[in-house]
Amino acid sequence: MAKFTVILLRPDYLASDDAGGFGQDVYVALVRAPNEIEAAKAGQAEVFTADTADQLDPTNPEDYAPVLVQAGHCKPVLWGWQL
Repeated sequence: MAKFTVILLRPDYLASDDAGGFGQDVYVALVRAPNEIEAAKAGQAEVFTADTADQLDPTNPEDYAPVLVQAGHCKPVLWGWQL
């Protein structure tokens, strides 16, 4: 299994108003998967589980839109709102 970094957009019905709403509320998943497609699915499953545990009410893991799937684990060091 290879390492992948997956960046996903939360759907508009879950997006935090503090982050500016849809298109700005992202989740970064560091996953292991056999390929890029499976990595995106693993990231969607991870954020779905995390948001459900945080008392949010996501409808479907596929509601989280993949923005980027990159080989390797790349941890963010700076977000745009931190500038």
